[in-house]
Amino acid sequence: VVTGEIIDIDSDDVLVKFSKDGDDDLEVDFNDEDYRDSDSDDVDDVIDSLEDDSYYVDDIEFEVRIDYDDDDTVTATFEAVNDDAALDWEDLEDSSYNIESDVEDICEDIANAFEDDADISLATVEVDFYDEEGDWLGSFSYDVDDRELD
Repeated sequence: VVTGEIIDIDSDDVLVKFSKDGDDDLEVDFNDEDYRDSDSDDVDDVIDSLEDDSYYVDDIEFEVRIDYDDDDTVTATFEAVNDDAALDWEDLEDSSYNIESDVEDICEDIANAFEDDADISLATVEVDFYDEEGDWLGSFSYDVDDRELD
């Protein structure tokens, strides 16, 4: 039989108790909210970090709002910061510029942030783009495993 505790040296609180008896499963009791809820805190931190950044399609700057509901899909809503974003977006669509390449890079950044910082493997990143007045510009679905837009 092996038993033990992890104690906070500053407060002398017992954070974790564990025991192992032969071939039985390891038993672990967490006595601290920070340990039990760390996954949701990680997700909140990832979302906050992503929402603090700016994203660009060519020279059009976007701010983002992230929605994640504990599944394998994230929905990101991008709103343009630039004036005349709708005209700029239309110019990009009419030119040979590859909007999808920028969108793939943005989606990959989002998927990597969830994987690296919250240990969450996403299957899909759904993105919607709007101009500064809230008018729709485009929507895309990114398959994380295939690393490409559907």
